[in-house]
Amino acid sequence: GGPAVAVARGGRPARPRRALRDRGRRVARTARASGDAPRDALGPGVDLGPEGRPVEVIRADTPQAAHKALQSLLNRLINEEGIRTEDIIVLTAASEKRSQWKKDERLGNFILSWYLDTEMDLAIRVASIFSYKGLESAVVILTELDLMSRDEIRNQLIYVGLSRARHHAAVIGSLPSPQQATPSK
Repeated sequence: GGPAVAVARGGRPARPRRALRDRGRRVARTARASGDAPRDALGPGVDLGPEGRPVEVIRADTPQAAHKALQSLLNRLINEEGIRTEDIIVLTAASEKRSQWKKDERLGNFILSWYLDTEMDLAIRVASIFSYKGLESAVVILTELDLMSRDEIRNQLIYVGLSRARHHAAVIGSLPSPQQATPSK
């Protein structure tokens, strides 16, 4: 016999958390977009996400606008582009307690879940950027980046968030400009 396969409820094989594999070029592009590498190598204003694609930025200035933007983006990705819900993660700079995204909150037909191994139909996984470090997903949606108050970790968090995406990265709100490191005295 082969290796044992854990079977989850409903007879479906359990999905293992995916550790990052060969990240080479994707990491380099994401580092440039997040400010951890020189931007001028690409030219001014060029933000590249996974596979050299631009990071999709959807403006949302209020929590209500962010909810509407996320619901619209999820509808497009799932219903029009055929992306599976389990291939999407919403990453926030906030903790579960501080985030506007609440457990079991409904966004149209979708339900937000802070449980990464959820098997609910139409569940969209939500996690903090910190907790998702080392994992990846086909589609990553970054939100609440305006809650990052410490400039010294802003670039690192944006880099970690963007580098989790294998195929598509989106930001709801705004993608802050990279902060230049200040030399220590």
